[in-house]
Amino acid sequence: MPYRHNLDQTRHQPVRMPNDGAWQRRAMALAFLSLLFRRDHPSSEAFSTDLGRRQQRPRRPNNNARNSYHKKRAAASTLPTLRTASVSAETETATSAIISEAALSLQPEIDVDESQIRRRIDEYSTVILGARLMVGKNDDELCEGYLVQKPEGDYEARFSGGREVDMDRFLSVFHKVVLQYLYMEYDLYERERDERSGVRYSSRLRALVDDSLGEGVGLSGQLDDIGFSHSSKNLRDSLDIDLTKYVPFLNQFAFRHRGTEQGDTSLLVLEMLSKRRVAFDFLDVGEQQCTNVSLEGQRTVVSRQKEILPSPVIDEVMGIVEEIKSRQWLSTNPDSVDGLPSLHLNLITDGKPLFDEADHNGDAITFAQCISKMVAILRPHLYGHLLPSVRELTNSSTVEISDVFIRNYGKMERLADQDDSATRYGLSAHYDVTASSTCVVTLDSSAATGRNGLYTILPTPGVGATSHTALRKFFPLQRGDGVVHTFNVLHGVDVDPKLDRSRTSLIVWFTDGNSEVKNISQPWLLNPTDDVTEFVLGLASES
Repeated sequence: MPYRHNLDQTRHQPVRMPNDGAWQRRAMALAFLSLLFRRDHPSSEAFSTDLGRRQQRPRRPNNNARNSYHKKRAAASTLPTLRTASVSAETETATSAIISEAALSLQPEIDVDESQIRRRIDEYSTVILGARLMVGKNDDELCEGYLVQKPEGDYEARFSGGREVDMDRFLSVFHKVVLQYLYMEYDLYERERDERSGVRYSSRLRALVDDSLGEGVGLSGQLDDIGFSHSSKNLRDSLDIDLTKYVPFLNQFAFRHRGTEQGDTSLLVLEMLSKRRVAFDFLDVGEQQCTNVSLEGQRTVVSRQKEILPSPVIDEVMGIVEEIKSRQWLSTNPDSVDGLPSLHLNLITDGKPLFDEADHNGDAITFAQCISKMVAILRPHLYGHLLPSVRELTNSSTVEISDVFIRNYGKMERLADQDDSATRYGLSAHYDVTASSTCVVTLDSSAATGRNGLYTILPTPGVGATSHTALRKFFPLQRGDGVVHTFNVLHGVDVDPKLDRSRTSLIVWFTDGNSEVKNISQPWLLNPTDDVTEFVLGLASES
């Protein structure tokens, strides 16, 4: 089996090792790099008491993810960011050179004084944290930053200092300030989650950098390049930084400053960025939908469809789902993405209902009876309302419904003889290979605030497709709403294990037979014009 690695995935996949011993040599090189990360510094103990306390906060639990569908659909997969290969002598020499260069480029410690204060500076503003860097006795190298609380959940990160402050020194102060905000933002999310009131608690941070700061070394232009430019609105959220630029840079910064206080702080910032749950903003492209988005030159659809299913229909379907769950009839076949139990229900496969109506005659409750009843309830809404909408969105009259199934995530009420394997909390980022388009309809309110459920990760400028957790955007969906997206949209599912309730969704896969080439199962993948389509085509060829 091919090895597929995903940065977001908490469960390791099996991997074939080459038989020529190259992987042992690579492992030794990686082990040496890990030693560089563990380099001790006398000042590493100089962290503030609060920062040390923050470091001891419990990590986010591993996703107890299990899922699967039919074997025929085993084509959905994660991004291949690492593949094993034989290492030639030339490669080993190059690796040694890289290691030597990395060892020689270790960065010096940058000391930042940090203090948590609460001092009102005017009628509407209160300083809650200050961070200050002073290098030598020259005021031109001074840099200081303050986290200021404003009314209605707004915060400002204000920075000022001398003309000679370079990028590394500025970011050492910036990360101290932004880390405190990220802790506060996450605490606010936990309050929202635990209250279960359906009310979204939001905050916003605005970074204000004095024009004279680093003027002598061109700091302003450098900050623009990594996402601080206020003229850029690319995937901007409440953090007011273009994370598609900043996160790749932050990964490099953390590696370059490994083993130092500023390196450790940047890793904490990455950790907290990855724990954020940010809502996808449909208003970036349109009130109801964003369509025809150009991702690496490929026409892409991401569209919100409101009230696909009315509330009485959902109540009836969920009543049947609960009956199936109580009888432990959810499928536990291995999922194609992570190989774990899928906890799903097939309703329609290859355009045909799983059971004929004649299969459930009689008064006894059977699995076939439950499935057929749900198909009968959903059919008018899927074929009479949803299918015409998807044909219009994709500008194709040949789109048809291929598969319909129900998925369950999050906490489930378990019977006495069930164990923890009866639940799952997520599905790693992947592409839908056997569907030209997909619609995900939420059957509950778990995704209403855009904190849980279905998410997407759009390509990063200059990097392309990435599965970095810090770039997730969750789709805010009310009960009965859905999202339609094309095959080239990277997406996944994540439900907070502490949400204390389940998430149930209806998934509809569409195929498009609009092609002059016959006997091709996925004609929409022919003649790829971008990297993502080529990648998906490769996955389809494997399956």
